Amino acid sequence: EIEIIKPKLNFGFLTRGCIRNCSFCVVPSKEGKLYIEAENGLLDLWDGKSKEITVMDNNITGNKKYFLEILKQAQELKLKLEMKPSQKRGSYSNDRLCQHK
Repeated sequence: EIEIIKPKLNFGFLTRGCIRNCSFCVVPSKEGKLYIEAENGLLDLWDGKSKEITVMDNNITGNKKYFLEILKQAQELKLKLEMKPSQKRGSYSNDRLCQHK
């Protein structure tokens, strides 16, 4: 039901699924291959006021082009991104954007 309403709570998923098929992991069988969940990127999660968004993706870095678009969007909106449980954990802000190109 929450997926239908899509409230802007400053956290959520931008992508779902995974590019890998590890034998120990349930993500590929439960969510399928990596796909984009948020068509408008951060705008689908952002309330327009917060200065930080938490992205819960398992594998957002699996689509490098989309990941770089998200980092650029965060820079333009002056947002800090908190990545959990991304494989590249940590915060991404304007001053660190150049490190991920």
